[in-house]
Amino acid sequence: MAVGYTFRCRECGNSVEIILGMYYACGWGNPRVREDIMNGKYGQEAIDALAGHEDALFYIESCAYQCKGHFIGSVDTLFIQSRNLKEPEMCYRFEPECPKCKKKMKEWKRGKAVCPKCKGIMEEDLSGQMMID
Repeated sequence: MAVGYTFRCRECGNSVEIILGMYYACGWGNPRVREDIMNGKYGQEAIDALAGHEDALFYIESCAYQCKGHFIGSVDTLFIQSRNLKEPEMCYRFEPECPKCKKKMKEWKRGKAVCPKCKGIMEEDLSGQMMID
């Protein structure tokens, strides 16, 4: 289950759609995701994390990221964690780079957002919400 939001800049009208959560059939332990990991899609660190924790749980979740002034949006993020669901240990978490400046982006928690187009303030457009199953 995922939730979609639209954020719009009050200065220039630029909008961005953000999807948060798991929204497709790549849930826990999906064989296609394992294959992507082992083929290097997420880098050597992800391969090492999965190889070092054979019984680890892994999944893809859409998370929001921001790089001030360059990018705000959803990125499919790989998580690899221990099977202890009461106190899970994170073995690996994909950290995406900004497509423009190539620096690591910070996860965005739906607070203040800077428009990548004009540097204005982006606000949630309440008419643009949706639930995705």
